[in-house]
Amino acid sequence: MDPSVAEWRGFYAAVANATAALVGLVFVGASIRLAGRRADVRLRTLATMAVLGFLHPLFASLGMLLPVSQRALGAGLLVLALSGTAGAIAIDRSVVRAGRHGPRLWVAYRYHVPVAAEVILVLASVSFLGGAAVAPYAVAVFVFLMIVVGAQNTWDLLLGSTDAPHLVGDIAAERPSAAAIDRDDEHERRTGWRRSRM
Repeated sequence: MDPSVAEWRGFYAAVANATAALVGLVFVGASIRLAGRRADVRLRTLATMAVLGFLHPLFASLGMLLPVSQRALGAGLLVLALSGTAGAIAIDRSVVRAGRHGPRLWVAYRYHVPVAAEVILVLASVSFLGGAAVAPYAVAVFVFLMIVVGAQNTWDLLLGSTDAPHLVGDIAAERPSAAAIDRDDEHERRTGWRRSRM
Protein backbone atom coordinates (compact mmCIF):
# COMPACT_ATOMS: atom_id res chain seq x y z
CA MET A 1 0.00 0.00 0.00
CA ASP A 2 1.30 3.41 -0.93
CA PRO A 3 2.28 5.54 2.12
CA SER A 4 0.05 8.44 1.02
CA VAL A 5 -2.93 6.07 0.97
CA ALA A 6 -1.90 4.28 4.17
CA GLU A 7 -2.38 7.53 6.11
CA TRP A 8 -6.08 7.39 5.17
CA ARG A 9 -6.59 3.76 6.20
CA GLY A 10 -8.55 4.56 9.37
CA PHE A 11 -10.87 6.95 7.57
CA TYR A 12 -11.70 4.54 4.76
CA ALA A 13 -12.13 1.62 7.17
CA ALA A 14 -14.69 3.68 9.12
CA VAL A 15 -16.48 4.70 5.91
CA ALA A 16 -16.57 1.08 4.70
CA ASN A 17 -18.06 -0.12 8.00
CA ALA A 18 -20.67 2.64 8.12
CA THR A 19 -21.76 2.40 4.49
CA ALA A 20 -21.97 -1.41 4.62
CA ALA A 21 -24.39 -1.12 7.54
CA LEU A 22 -26.35 1.63 5.78
CA VAL A 23 -26.70 -0.39 2.57
CA GLY A 24 -28.22 -3.24 4.56
CA LEU A 25 -30.60 -0.91 6.37
CA VAL A 26 -31.69 0.75 3.12
CA PHE A 27 -32.45 -2.66 1.60
CA VAL A 28 -34.61 -3.58 4.58
CA GLY A 29 -36.34 -0.20 4.65
CA ALA A 30 -36.90 -0.15 0.90
CA SER A 31 -38.37 -3.65 0.88
CA ILE A 32 -40.83 -2.61 3.60
CA ARG A 33 -41.66 0.70 1.89
CA LEU A 34 -42.09 -0.89 -1.54
CA ALA A 35 -44.21 -3.80 -0.30
CA GLY A 36 -47.22 -3.92 -2.58
CA ARG A 37 -45.97 -0.91 -4.56
CA ARG A 38 -43.28 -2.41 -6.75
CA ALA A 39 -44.74 -0.74 -9.84
CA ASP A 40 -44.21 2.75 -8.37
CA VAL A 41 -41.35 4.03 -10.51
CA ARG A 42 -40.79 7.10 -8.32
CA LEU A 43 -40.19 5.04 -5.20
CA ARG A 44 -38.01 2.56 -7.07
CA THR A 45 -35.89 5.43 -8.41
CA LEU A 46 -35.47 6.82 -4.89
CA ALA A 47 -34.55 3.37 -3.59
CA THR A 48 -31.97 2.91 -6.35
CA MET A 49 -30.45 6.32 -5.68
CA ALA A 50 -30.37 5.67 -1.93
CA VAL A 51 -28.60 2.32 -2.35
CA LEU A 52 -26.09 3.70 -4.85
CA GLY A 53 -25.47 6.67 -2.56
CA PHE A 54 -24.00 4.26 -0.02
CA LEU A 55 -22.83 1.40 -2.25
CA HIS A 56 -20.36 3.40 -4.34
CA PRO A 57 -18.62 4.95 -1.30
CA LEU A 58 -18.46 1.43 0.17
CA PHE A 59 -16.73 0.06 -2.93
CA ALA A 60 -14.41 3.07 -3.17
CA SER A 61 -13.46 2.73 0.52
CA LEU A 62 -12.83 -1.00 0.16
CA GLY A 63 -10.66 -0.24 -2.86
CA MET A 64 -8.67 2.26 -0.84
CA LEU A 65 -7.99 -0.44 1.76
CA LEU A 66 -6.57 -2.94 -0.74
CA PRO A 67 -2.80 -3.49 -0.53
CA VAL A 68 -2.16 -2.63 -4.18
CA SER A 69 -0.10 -0.10 -6.07
CA GLN A 70 -1.43 3.36 -6.88
CA ARG A 71 -1.76 2.40 -10.53
CA ALA A 72 -3.88 -0.68 -9.74
CA LEU A 73 -5.98 1.36 -7.31
CA GLY A 74 -6.45 4.08 -9.93
CA ALA A 75 -7.55 1.53 -12.53
CA GLY A 76 -10.07 -0.08 -10.16
CA LEU A 77 -11.49 3.27 -9.07
CA LEU A 78 -11.72 4.37 -12.70
CA VAL A 79 -13.92 1.36 -13.54
CA LEU A 80 -16.12 2.12 -10.52
CA ALA A 81 -16.27 5.82 -11.37
CA LEU A 82 -17.18 5.30 -15.02
CA SER A 83 -19.95 2.84 -14.16
CA GLY A 84 -21.23 5.19 -11.46
CA THR A 85 -21.12 8.17 -13.81
CA ALA A 86 -23.08 6.27 -16.46
CA GLY A 87 -25.69 5.20 -13.90
CA ALA A 88 -26.01 8.67 -12.37
CA ILE A 89 -26.39 10.27 -15.80
CA ALA A 90 -29.02 7.68 -16.78
CA ILE A 91 -31.06 8.45 -13.64
CA ASP A 92 -30.56 12.18 -14.15
CA ARG A 93 -31.74 12.02 -17.76
CA SER A 94 -34.75 9.83 -16.97
CA VAL A 95 -35.92 12.31 -14.36
CA VAL A 96 -35.47 15.24 -16.72
CA ARG A 97 -37.26 13.35 -19.51
CA ALA A 98 -40.15 12.49 -17.19
CA GLY A 99 -40.64 16.20 -16.60
CA ARG A 100 -40.20 16.03 -12.82
CA HIS A 101 -38.66 19.46 -12.61
CA GLY A 102 -38.71 21.51 -9.49
CA PRO A 103 -36.67 24.33 -8.08
CA ARG A 104 -33.32 24.35 -9.84
CA LEU A 105 -31.35 24.12 -6.62
CA TRP A 106 -33.28 21.04 -5.53
CA VAL A 107 -32.87 19.31 -8.91
CA ALA A 108 -29.15 20.10 -8.83
CA TYR A 109 -28.82 18.73 -5.31
CA ARG A 110 -30.72 15.50 -5.82
CA TYR A 111 -29.71 14.55 -9.35
CA HIS A 112 -26.65 16.54 -10.46
CA VAL A 113 -24.56 16.23 -7.28
CA PRO A 114 -24.21 12.42 -7.70
CA VAL A 115 -23.01 12.99 -11.27
CA ALA A 116 -20.52 15.59 -10.04
CA ALA A 117 -19.35 13.22 -7.28
CA GLU A 118 -18.75 10.44 -9.80
CA VAL A 119 -16.79 12.86 -12.00
CA ILE A 120 -14.68 13.74 -8.96
CA LEU A 121 -14.00 10.02 -8.52
CA VAL A 122 -12.94 9.81 -12.19
CA LEU A 123 -10.48 12.66 -11.56
CA ALA A 124 -9.25 10.96 -8.38
CA SER A 125 -8.63 7.71 -10.23
CA VAL A 126 -6.74 9.54 -12.97
CA SER A 127 -4.73 11.27 -10.22
CA PHE A 128 -3.85 7.86 -8.76
CA LEU A 129 -2.75 6.69 -12.20
CA GLY A 130 -0.57 9.79 -12.48
CA GLY A 131 0.79 9.46 -8.95
CA ALA A 132 -0.64 12.74 -7.64
CA ALA A 133 -0.79 13.14 -3.86
CA VAL A 134 -4.19 14.86 -3.99
CA ALA A 135 -6.01 11.66 -5.03
CA PRO A 136 -7.00 10.42 -1.51
CA TYR A 137 -8.48 13.85 -0.76
CA ALA A 138 -10.57 13.72 -3.95
CA VAL A 139 -11.88 10.26 -3.01
CA ALA A 140 -12.83 11.65 0.42
CA VAL A 141 -14.82 14.46 -1.26
CA PHE A 142 -16.58 11.87 -3.44
CA VAL A 143 -17.45 9.78 -0.36
CA PHE A 144 -18.81 12.79 1.51
CA LEU A 145 -21.01 13.98 -1.37
CA MET A 146 -22.44 10.53 -2.05
CA ILE A 147 -23.22 9.83 1.61
CA VAL A 148 -25.01 13.17 2.01
CA VAL A 149 -27.16 12.59 -1.08
CA GLY A 150 -27.71 8.93 -0.14
CA ALA A 151 -28.91 9.96 3.31
CA GLN A 152 -31.36 12.50 1.85
CA ASN A 153 -32.72 9.98 -0.64
CA THR A 154 -33.11 7.39 2.12
CA TRP A 155 -34.96 9.91 4.28
CA ASP A 156 -37.33 10.74 1.42
CA LEU A 157 -37.84 7.08 0.55
CA LEU A 158 -38.62 5.88 4.05
CA LEU A 159 -40.45 8.86 5.53
CA GLY A 160 -41.87 10.38 2.38
CA SER A 161 -40.85 13.88 3.36
CA THR A 162 -39.18 16.14 0.88
CA ASP A 163 -38.88 19.83 0.19
CA ALA A 164 -39.90 19.22 -3.40
CA PRO A 165 -42.57 16.50 -3.30
CA HIS A 166 -43.48 16.88 -6.96
CA LEU A 167 -40.08 15.43 -7.88
CA VAL A 168 -40.84 12.10 -6.27
CA GLY A 169 -44.61 12.25 -6.09
CA ASP A 170 -46.48 13.56 -3.13
CA ILE A 171 -45.58 10.60 -0.96
CA ALA A 172 -46.20 12.49 2.25
CA ALA A 173 -49.72 13.39 1.19
CA GLU A 174 -50.67 9.83 0.22
CA ARG A 175 -53.27 8.34 2.48
CA PRO A 176 -54.47 4.77 2.40
CA SER A 177 -57.90 4.26 0.91
CA ALA A 178 -60.77 2.95 3.02
CA ALA A 179 -60.49 -0.42 1.25
CA ALA A 180 -56.76 -0.59 2.06
CA ILE A 181 -57.45 0.22 5.70
CA ASP A 182 -60.12 -2.50 5.84
CA ARG A 183 -57.67 -5.00 4.29
CA ASP A 184 -55.00 -4.02 6.79
CA ASP A 185 -57.45 -4.33 9.69
CA GLU A 186 -58.50 -7.77 8.49
CA HIS A 187 -54.87 -8.82 8.10
CA GLU A 188 -54.08 -7.57 11.60
CA ARG A 189 -57.01 -9.51 13.05
CA ARG A 190 -55.94 -12.72 11.32
CA THR A 191 -52.23 -12.52 12.01
CA GLY A 192 -52.00 -10.43 15.15
CA TRP A 193 -49.47 -8.24 13.33
CA ARG A 194 -49.94 -4.52 13.92
CA ARG A 195 -49.00 -2.39 10.96
CA SER A 196 -48.23 1.29 11.32
CA ARG A 197 -50.08 3.66 9.04
CA MET A 198 -48.88 6.91 7.51
